[in-house]
Amino acid sequence: MILDPTPKLLNMPAEEYHRDHSRVSHSMLEVFRESPRLYYGRFVTREYPSDRTDAMDFGTAAHAMLLEDKRVYVPIPRCALNKDGHRKGPMWKEFAAIHEGKILLTTDQQSTLECMVAELRRHKKAAQLLGCRGEREHTIHWTDDETGLDMKCRIDIVLEGMAIIGDYKTCADAAKFDTQLYDMGYHRQDALYRDAVKSVTGEPPQFLFVVQQKSPPYTVRVAPLSPQLVTIGRMQNRQDIAGLIRCRDDDFWDDPSHGRVEQPIEPKPWMIQSVL
Repeated sequence: MILDPTPKLLNMPAEEYHRDHSRVSHSMLEVFRESPRLYYGRFVTREYPSDRTDAMDFGTAAHAMLLEDKRVYVPIPRCALNKDGHRKGPMWKEFAAIHEGKILLTTDQQSTLECMVAELRRHKKAAQLLGCRGEREHTIHWTDDETGLDMKCRIDIVLEGMAIIGDYKTCADAAKFDTQLYDMGYHRQDALYRDAVKSVTGEPPQFLFVVQQKSPPYTVRVAPLSPQLVTIGRMQNRQDIAGLIRCRDDDFWDDPSHGRVEQPIEPKPWMIQSVL
């Protein structure tokens, strides 16, 4: 199927965005980086269902509350939990079956969300970003100039005619975001989103991460990435896109180590230090 190559800003439901695998997103590239075989099974044949965790559901609920002022979750009544408050037992199985596919949150999780919203609104810059008259969760479709690969992204915050964009992240420890962002691929997301906006406007935007801790004191940080880190992310994106194109054209999706004996696994420095 030939897709429209004209870059455009769209408003579409999240379900429609995530269901469409004809275009490649940042999260899809991250799956390819992890394993070409997993990418093939998840987005080409669709034989591997997408992973869904409680943490992801909580993040989705937080996004909806902060960006759209919507409660997209179903409260879990105390009677549906076991005596220790865990999601176990016959009552839980019955409740989960009735609400299959929905985000289910306990009373404690709902309280945490309310506290997070309150704390974020106390942060002057974050409140300005999330409270001003910008666009929320808008989709961009564009075509990669170098490869012709059809791309997509979904931006949390779009301000000032796309001169400023932002993305809201929840995390376990806001103080460690500086080191964790690399492993999570957020620098690659930053670079890809800048390229997406530039395809529409002709100019790269300012990108800001709004990061919030999911436990007291629900710390909020508004942090841009350095140009050097964004460049690293863009270079890695180019490598991943080129690899994806090769796999697609050759119809060969095995992981690089498939079918061969790898190099010996060496000890990590901390393993050596532990016996000295």
